[in-house]
Amino acid sequence: MKIGVSIGIALALHLLLGWQWSIAGALVAGAWTGKRGWLTGAGILALSWALLIAYNFIVAATPVQKMLDVMGGILGGLPGPVVILLTLLIGAVLGLIGGGLGAALAQLVRGQET
Repeated sequence: MKIGVSIGIALALHLLLGWQWSIAGALVAGAWTGKRGWLTGAGILALSWALLIAYNFIVAATPVQKMLDVMGGILGGLPGPVVILLTLLIGAVLGLIGGGLGAALAQLVRGQET
């Protein structure tokens, strides 16, 4: 349940405010998870971005493939699947940071409650 809520937060903020805000889903997941919040945050954000990429391929495969070819060319001639993996890696790193921050903030708040 908490994972679904975290993914929903990440997707909603990504679509409404931009990719930068999707880290909030990882932050929430990290706060709920605790010690391994960084790992949960990385998974949440990578999964939510993978869902968006899959949706884009389902809705408009040809334009997405053309965009990947252009991005791959800009990045030194990388093939499209590598561009997708790099995108997911960026999402995972952002999620790692957000999840770690969420876990640290939750621990700080719990420590002040006692």
